[in-house]
Amino acid sequence: MAIRTYLLAFVLCAVSPLMSQERSIYFSGGDGYSDLFRVDLDRTVSRLTTRESRGEYQPQVSPDARLIVFNTYRYGGWKLAIAELENGDIKSGSIKKLLSNSKGYEYDADWSADGQSIVFVGFTNGRSGYRQIFITDVQGKKVRQLTSNGHNHYAPHFSHDGKSIYYQINIDGIYAIERLIIESGKTEPVCNSKDWHAIAPSLSSNGSLLAFQKYMMTSL
Repeated sequence: MAIRTYLLAFVLCAVSPLMSQERSIYFSGGDGYSDLFRVDLDRTVSRLTTRESRGEYQPQVSPDARLIVFNTYRYGGWKLAIAELENGDIKSGSIKKLLSNSKGYEYDADWSADGQSIVFVGFTNGRSGYRQIFITDVQGKKVRQLTSNGHNHYAPHFSHDGKSIYYQINIDGIYAIERLIIESGKTEPVCNSKDWHAIAPSLSSNGSLLAFQKYMMTSL
């Protein structure tokens, strides 16, 4: 009997020039419950949120380190929240829902390099339908849906120049990575194959490299 196994590889591919940034690491975690934390270069760990609703995930800090956007259930349904940072901590009373009139669940936020826009994955209504890609300003007032098709999209990331978005897409059960040009709406494949999945794209801070996970399928 053939047994299908999956081999995981981490891949880098060049996409543009370099720039370096130094910052703390923000992450979600906890003992049986997910809160937001920050770890500094001296390994000091700080808790930023405490047992809010069903937990909080996917923290993303703005390029100037003044704002943080994250996924939360504190508004009834998975939504994006945004807050001010003060000395690396979330400023008291600054957390608010990113999109005041959102209708569907929201995930996977990412900042543009200039800190003026946020791209994310969401549903057009509640938690049904396909996961599509949206873009908004920091105030959450100008929301634009970038994709509208019969596929699920995940993990969108801005290109360094802010003109394109890289993301993971599920096409006929195979995960691939595509690039979407924001102005024209044109999409093009970046990494795809019938024999392996390409998932979780992530761009380097200067836009020169694109990292992703590659699952290869083999039969034994």
